[in-house]
Amino acid sequence: MVRVGGADQCRPCLHVDLCVHAPLGRPNKLIQPVHFAHPEMSSSGRTIKVDWFGDSIGMGFEMMTGPETPETHKSDPIKIGLEAALGKNPLDLRRCCLPARTINLDDPSLPHFSTDPEAFNCAKAIDSCFAERLPNYAVLQLGTNDLRKYHGQTVEQVGDAMAEMIDSVKDVCMPIVVAPPLMNFRKKLKSNFLEPYYGNCENSPSLLSKLYKALARQKEVGFYDATRLGNPGAGDGVHLDWDQSCDLGYWIGREIMRIDAKGHQEQF
Repeated sequence: MVRVGGADQCRPCLHVDLCVHAPLGRPNKLIQPVHFAHPEMSSSGRTIKVDWFGDSIGMGFEMMTGPETPETHKSDPIKIGLEAALGKNPLDLRRCCLPARTINLDDPSLPHFSTDPEAFNCAKAIDSCFAERLPNYAVLQLGTNDLRKYHGQTVEQVGDAMAEMIDSVKDVCMPIVVAPPLMNFRKKLKSNFLEPYYGNCENSPSLLSKLYKALARQKEVGFYDATRLGNPGAGDGVHLDWDQSCDLGYWIGREIMRIDAKGHQEQF
């Protein structure tokens, strides 16, 4: 049985048959306990439609697994976390993710993912996604790849791009802005992966976190700070491990339930 973090602040169990309760990271500071209702208390039983606009961190976990991966870790931790947080509300999750996806930048350098440079530009893809269906919430889990050094973007420019995307999405549904996870610049990782792509961006996620948090408050939208998940555990300095991915989904689900409990969805 999958348990959700309640009064004892436990992470959702990561194994179906084992009860593993590891302490969760600090909750989002925007979630005020007086306003938050536990999913089991606030659940209306209605289906919640979530569109997830993100990069490889938001994709199915299969891309991060190998033959040696335990069967229990070959599932979808983000979806497991979301469902645990939503309680009795069924989840209708649609992923609109692509490796190396940016907020509003084309990328011709990654033909092994897509030969269309515009495919990496979420701002150019999001309208067609909304034309297919209208979600209740749009998770905006973007910003890491905008910092790739060949894009030449400052943290402030990435924040400005996210501000424009929030305004666009608010015309359709409630955005949940996700500040990118930390980058782990261990010495052996610099030459293998991080350094060629990100240069001197070690502090950029923390700076983006502050910008995104301020944007979310200013524009009255949802927010989760993924730097709270700690250093990425997947081994390449950028991607999250299974447990962190589960926590990412869970805390975003909690933010959705916080907003739902306050009735913000009535306007949509």
